Amino acid sequence: WVAGGRDALDGGVIYHTKDGGKTWELQLGDPQSSDRAFDHLDFVDATHGFAVESTSGGDHRLVCTSDGRTWVPCGTVPQNRTDYTFATAKTGFTDSRDRILRTTDAGKTWQPVYSCRVKTEINGLTREAECQFARIFFPDPSVGYAVSQPLPENSGNVLAKTEDGGSTWTARIILPGDSAKESALWFTDARTGVLRTIDGKMFRTADGGETWTGASGQAEGKPDVSFAGARVGLMVVYKTMVYTSNGGATWRSREIGFPATVNDSWLPAPDRAYAVGEHGMVYRYRVVPIEYAAKGILSAPFIAAR
Repeated sequence: WVAGGRDALDGGVIYHTKDGGKTWELQLGDPQSSDRAFDHLDFVDATHGFAVESTSGGDHRLVCTSDGRTWVPCGTVPQNRTDYTFATAKTGFTDSRDRILRTTDAGKTWQPVYSCRVKTEINGLTREAECQFARIFFPDPSVGYAVSQPLPENSGNVLAKTEDGGSTWTARIILPGDSAKESALWFTDARTGVLRTIDGKMFRTADGGETWTGASGQAEGKPDVSFAGARVGLMVVYKTMVYTSNGGATWRSREIGFPATVNDSWLPAPDRAYAVGEHGMVYRYRVVPIEYAAKGILSAPFIAAR
């Protein structure tokens, strides 16, 4: 699936391919309409997915599919959120300033499950600080993480964790001096995850967020990250591909000759990825023999874990 529009305010559409991108079927919207663009696709399995359509005022409209083909309005997400995700076909999470909200009816209603207040040392004094969340990720329906924007005076970022499906959360302060604003977050299992900060630094945890270690490599341009399995991860933004084959311990980058700017990417398998961007551009990454040639082919590095 891909989601977008002619621009942010017009031509909202969702397309689907079942042949690896050779052909695309329009499932929702009209590219010539005055309906706003769809974005932030979020699938929990092969048939259950969600997307957001921004509205001119109030909460944003949430559309969903339960068969992978038919999309219907199913609820809303807060206008002032920075992220949302679904852990199951019914249970999802979003943020609203300092709060995490949960839905158990696919977005029809949302209830607060956590408000973030932490004690931290700021300019030598212990203070209680409110935090605003930046990213939410659930590697499974029980375990989830939410990372905040930086606390005052860049004294750290809050990492909130749940192990009971969002009913209770515990918080710790991580990465003082670095900013998780506009960050990217991904966990390959309940304990192993990576975090990209606003300035492109990469960090990795193997103990459920208790400790974070810096990884080699940078990711400029604030791209989102996706993993296929435990080892292979990918980010693509503008015309730069950033990738890892060792679970995020090291990241390499390569300039790719895309004909337009890349806005997003996704890695469904270690040897298969998609990059989408301006003017309806869709490129598929796959591993081919060195002598392979085709119209419009772009060279790219081999990233599958050995």
